[in-house]
Amino acid sequence: MEDHETNEMVRRTVREALKIFSIDVAQTLSQLGWRSLAQTDQELAVTALFEEQGRLALSTTALDYVAADFLDVGTDATFVWPLRSGSNVNDRRRKHDIGVEGVILRQDILSDRLILAPVNERVCVLDVSTLNVRPLGGMAIDEGWAHVSCIGRIAADAAPWSGMERLARLALASELIGVANKMVELASAHVTDRFQFGRPIGSNQAVRFRVADAYAEVAGAQSLISAAWRDGSEQAALTAKTVAGRAHSTVVNNVLQVGGAIGLSEEHPFPHLARRGFALDALLGSFLKDEGTLAGDTAGIRLAEPIGAF
Repeated sequence: MEDHETNEMVRRTVREALKIFSIDVAQTLSQLGWRSLAQTDQELAVTALFEEQGRLALSTTALDYVAADFLDVGTDATFVWPLRSGSNVNDRRRKHDIGVEGVILRQDILSDRLILAPVNERVCVLDVSTLNVRPLGGMAIDEGWAHVSCIGRIAADAAPWSGMERLARLALASELIGVANKMVELASAHVTDRFQFGRPIGSNQAVRFRVADAYAEVAGAQSLISAAWRDGSEQAALTAKTVAGRAHSTVVNNVLQVGGAIGLSEEHPFPHLARRGFALDALLGSFLKDEGTLAGDTAGIRLAEPIGAF
């Protein structure tokens, strides 16, 4: 009981803090004491933060903050997240310089920040004078994300990236769960409140099955994320993120079936939640590489295929 109450208290505190966050979430998380919580219980800190961010459908730099804290590079760092697993390498420009490309989570707070990217399993410092930034559309059109290409150099004492990739995948998996849970809640409310022929549409067996199937997918993925934390391996984190992406896709399909026109109405939260989930799924590898299968080798996944994410 005590663990459950602690969990709920942390989630409630994180939720309320995120509702009033500034454009740079680092200050909010610092005031919240998130770093101290992460040192005590990293799983709870990361899971609560990203599930609540997903439920609120907020586009923040929380993933940058977590990465900077994990790598101990200060909190004023922006990361270029890979277009493919483990590496941002585009091409080699000069003997020691490397062309880098990827996604940044906020293009409006780049000034005077350290720009970092994973290259060949090491963290590379980028030359901001070569930075080329363009906004992303597609599934990421609402998020303020941008595509970046730049020149970088791997320092001799560069920090290793592999542990951070595992942590980032678990964070993204939890955010996908938060997004999917919110959609299930919206669907449940819709089928309860919407009446046809004098009764709620949720009283129809086919509708109930759709909502129950969505809930089961999310609950299963959530359990797998918890197991991946206990396992501690990179493969477990990859599998957890893959299954979370599949759960989000199943929820989208089922909510579209029971929600009808709300899936097409920009006045309803559902379209934004659906787009955000697909965009999150595309970072660090997407299960949609081969739909319905685990994407064990994510190195060949491009963000633009097959969902046209960006």
